[in-house]
Amino acid sequence: MFCAAAAIVALASCSKTQVVYNGAPEEISFKAVTGAITKAEQTGTLSGNMGVFAFVNDTKAPYFANVEFTGTTTWTGGQYWPLQSNLDFVVYAPHGNASYETNTLSVTGADNTGKTTIGAQTDYLYGAEYYDDTDNKGYSKETVGTALKHALAKVTLAFTGSNVTVNSVSLVKPTLKGSYTVDYSAATPVAAWSATAEATNLTLTEFADKTLNNSAQSVSIMVVPADDSDIAITYTIAGTDDVLNATIPLTSTWAPGTHYTYNISINPNAIEFSAPTVTGWTENDPDPSGTTIQ
Repeated sequence: MFCAAAAIVALASCSKTQVVYNGAPEEISFKAVTGAITKAEQTGTLSGNMGVFAFVNDTKAPYFANVEFTGTTTWTGGQYWPLQSNLDFVVYAPHGNASYETNTLSVTGADNTGKTTIGAQTDYLYGAEYYDDTDNKGYSKETVGTALKHALAKVTLAFTGSNVTVNSVSLVKPTLKGSYTVDYSAATPVAAWSATAEATNLTLTEFADKTLNNSAQSVSIMVVPADDSDIAITYTIAGTDDVLNATIPLTSTWAPGTHYTYNISINPNAIEFSAPTVTGWTENDPDPSGTTIQ
């Protein structure tokens, strides 16, 4: 009888710690992306899908890996919240070849080779602060807000001048293809790139045969962060047929998530005369006395 009573007490004490979830399963979803790009900014656009890694908040055990979430204002991927745990996330876009090991996101196959306009390019993005071993904030049964950062660098060339037509603008062998990693154990996770190919000169087709009439005109493109490229332009001066060439050397290193604007002024040295000075007439009165008129 004593043993039976002890068993009953033990069962009663255990029942107090059990958690029974009676609600319906809730699908994991993400809110509209904030901090990302818009077409109005002319920096590309989110392609409609994201890659997501999820981890159980207390144990850091993987919950799912590199699942594709799609949508327009809310992104879903057919995944459901665990009944008794919170989750942390690592997010990147667009979905592709990626892995997450030892606090590091690795994304391969980023490629904008041959894309001569920024609208045709892919803007590679990554979650800035979703998963941190020391954070323990977790997300539980709610639509998760997503803040993404740009992994590429954006370059804008702004031209001013007068009586000049810019025929073409090119970047000299820019890096447009590579892979990147993000170390989430760092205080500020930043994309670190490794290039896998060097392109030939990239002619920016959005900026062709632009006439400069004392107003700025610009063109933008995204590049893999690396040592910057020189800028090559061809141009003609009003009233002439010769096509002139110029190369503008750059000496900095482009960084991920950074927008660089280069202001370029083209002012041809035309031949000009200032207002002339008119001197007085020189007086000369020859003596006509030796002239005979017949």
